[in-house]
Amino acid sequence: MGEQMQLRTKWGALALVILLLGSLGTAGLVLAKSGSSAPAAQTSASLPAALQTAPLNPAYVQYQQQKAAGKVATQTVDGQGLGWVPPPYELSKLPTAPSLTQAQTYPATYDLRTLGKVSPVENQGQCGSCWTFATFGSLESYLLPGLTTQYSENNLKNLADFDYTCCQGGDSAMSTAYLARWGTTMTDSTGSTIYAGPVTSASDPYNLSCTSSPTTSQIAMHVQNVYFLPLKQSPLDNNAIKSALMTYGGVFTGFYWDVNTSPSVSSTYWNTATAAYYDGNVTGGNHAVTIVGWDNNFSAKNFSTTPPGNGAWIVKNSWGTSFGKSGYFYVSYYDKNMGYEENTVFTAQPTTNYTTNYQYDPFGTEGGVGSGNSSTAYGANVFTANSTGTLNAVSFWAPVEGTQYTAQVYVNPTNPSNPTSGTLMSTISGTASNAGYAYAGYYTESLNTTVPLTKGEKFAVVVKFTTPGDNDPVPVQHKESGYDDNAPNAIPGQSFYSLDGTTWNDLAVKYGAENSYAANIHAFEVVSKASVLTDINALKNTINHLPNSAFIPGTKTVLLSLVSATELQVKFNLYGSAATTLQKAVLPRMDGCAKTGKPDSNDWVRTRAAQGQLYPQVQNLIQELQALQGS
Repeated sequence: MGEQMQLRTKWGALALVILLLGSLGTAGLVLAKSGSSAPAAQTSASLPAALQTAPLNPAYVQYQQQKAAGKVATQTVDGQGLGWVPPPYELSKLPTAPSLTQAQTYPATYDLRTLGKVSPVENQGQCGSCWTFATFGSLESYLLPGLTTQYSENNLKNLADFDYTCCQGGDSAMSTAYLARWGTTMTDSTGSTIYAGPVTSASDPYNLSCTSSPTTSQIAMHVQNVYFLPLKQSPLDNNAIKSALMTYGGVFTGFYWDVNTSPSVSSTYWNTATAAYYDGNVTGGNHAVTIVGWDNNFSAKNFSTTPPGNGAWIVKNSWGTSFGKSGYFYVSYYDKNMGYEENTVFTAQPTTNYTTNYQYDPFGTEGGVGSGNSSTAYGANVFTANSTGTLNAVSFWAPVEGTQYTAQVYVNPTNPSNPTSGTLMSTISGTASNAGYAYAGYYTESLNTTVPLTKGEKFAVVVKFTTPGDNDPVPVQHKESGYDDNAPNAIPGQSFYSLDGTTWNDLAVKYGAENSYAANIHAFEVVSKASVLTDINALKNTINHLPNSAFIPGTKTVLLSLVSATELQVKFNLYGSAATTLQKAVLPRMDGCAKTGKPDSNDWVRTRAAQGQLYPQVQNLIQELQALQGS
């Protein structure tokens, strides 16, 4: 246990070494992995001289060094894919989430499969894409029973847009970034469009050798909350995972599969007869799977090497149904890697909840900024409304367990350098939590007082963060070499931080636009009837301006008639009927490229270029109408 605890205490026992790069004064910041300390031999992205930076996650630094040396294995000895990689920054820093009572009792056995809350086992093949299967293993479990589709791992591995190639691996923070950026119209630093998910597997089936995906697939759900559970501190410290399994469903987890162990041959760690795995060495992680239950009575004798006691997790793998017990296996509670690396729960809501997702951080959270001596600071984003509607909610990352927040919405700021200079319209506050547990993670909070917006109007979302035990409280995106070099440049006047809520610093100016700093704050709007009618007219204009050769003869007029019928339905407040018209009569006439990459026999729109213009507009209108109907 001595070696284990040395590696698991979040570097709390190590001395904090800070590199003094210049005189900072009262506006100085520290960029940190966490509120705990770590050696300063490695720093994050290159920054202006008047900054201090704290070190990256040492496991990530080690991974990057091994990767550069060609020593990272993404497959087992017989070619089965692995693929979990440590994130640059860790969100879970405390031993337990506040309000999580360790004395709670749980049944001796629990199996989500018996509740119909586990989706079918799939096979990643030789590709290092396990993290995508673990992501959707968790999300699909949360939505079951009742979910009638599965989500596309292929789309996530191909379009996440991080520096790793599609089969080099990933982590749950990367998945969260891809899922939380739904609705984005941003481009990355190369000028390429940034895409989001989840999309259905039917629209983008898994292909381990394919590096491209359809770019017009429709977002199937809106991911609004993702919970990063506390990491295990000891073999029987399992309540956080057990609670999440019973509250939400499957849990994404990273662990280490011995690369020299074949899934088809028993070894020191793996018993093929009982489908049981136990590694008593602290090794780290290289594979992501989905925990779907537990058995406290699973005998220690079932493992090739006997662990100190009984008990095991029931785990869904992504190596096909021929692996283990129909694709599942058991991992001992005493395994020194599972539960200690990354434990995440993904949740989602229907796409009818909001129509617009205002954001500047398509690559998610990658650290925190603050004074280095206070757990309270402020972040803010100033947005321009791209439609007329109502602002209903805001979101942000909670860097640590027990993060406290106060979120305020201001409209029409009078000072472009001060996001609080406008009219205060709404305030909410609390502790970022769900089901009584204050996890770290990504949270969406509804506004008690919604805010009307007019197209072209500027508004600011300001969040005060208080993060117990962490003196770098404002979560931000920033460019990290080797991880997200494609992050878009920051733009002055958009994203800000403050140490006191009064004196504000522009992140793009302070850190340099090329370093891509942006506060991890989003805002969610439901558009108005007037905006929907404007978008319908824009769709009609697009159809009119496309050449007749882009359509099957005679169908352009019919298509315009259907869109005009939708317009009439909206005028009479028949939003659901209008959405149905577009979804069933219009979209199927231009969705071949979204399904197969080329027009199909049902399409009236016959060219890829024309479908590329029309399909996103119709998709957007359907989502607007569905949200308008539900508002």
